[in-house]
Amino acid sequence: MKRLIVFSVIFLSSLQMFAQEKFPVQLFSSAADKPFIFFISGDGGMKGFTLSLCKAIRDRGFTIASLDARAYFWNKKSPEQTETEIAAYVADQLKSGNNNRRWVMVGYSFGADITPFVVNRLPDSLKSRLSQVVLLSPSTSTDFEVHLSDMLGIGKKRSMDVIAEINRLGKQPTVLFSGEDETEFPFNQISLSTYTHQVIKGGHHFDGKYEDVADKIAGVSR
Repeated sequence: MKRLIVFSVIFLSSLQMFAQEKFPVQLFSSAADKPFIFFISGDGGMKGFTLSLCKAIRDRGFTIASLDARAYFWNKKSPEQTETEIAAYVADQLKSGNNNRRWVMVGYSFGADITPFVVNRLPDSLKSRLSQVVLLSPSTSTDFEVHLSDMLGIGKKRSMDVIAEINRLGKQPTVLFSGEDETEFPFNQISLSTYTHQVIKGGHHFDGKYEDVADKIAGVSR
């Protein structure tokens, strides 16, 4: 077991060389006139389940831009810096649509932890056009930095309270999706009046059924 952990740490450390792009966003375009989706990946980055999920959402008629959290947060960011860069990107994307185009913000795992901090700092010009916040399998704390220990499943509580930040979303429509095997998150501590919780079969990766998750996201992205 120790040998496996050491190997994993060495392997994951080598991934740092790929975390060089300043704002690593991958755009999946669709011609349909549906809300624009901005997605923040988990700390595993844009691969496997997350990559397949983004493509499946695109195939449902949504233009979706996904921020590679592993690359972007490899070096610690602040909520303010993150919001500034995301807001600039989203504003630029919305210019290409009609003047009333809406958008949706989605975060998965590590990305779901980050999302409420970003939303609460958005300028009114963007927040007024944000029709939905979608949180996929968040945890209870974050610190805006990817940690090898978290990627290995041996992480610890971080300094920023995700639950408290979710509760600051006010009247922002918010949906939290979790796997039916995820039972440790304190859903009863969320006090938003516009919050709903939906359960999807499986665990943290929803049994890999990205098509089902894409259907759920598409269903609330109006």
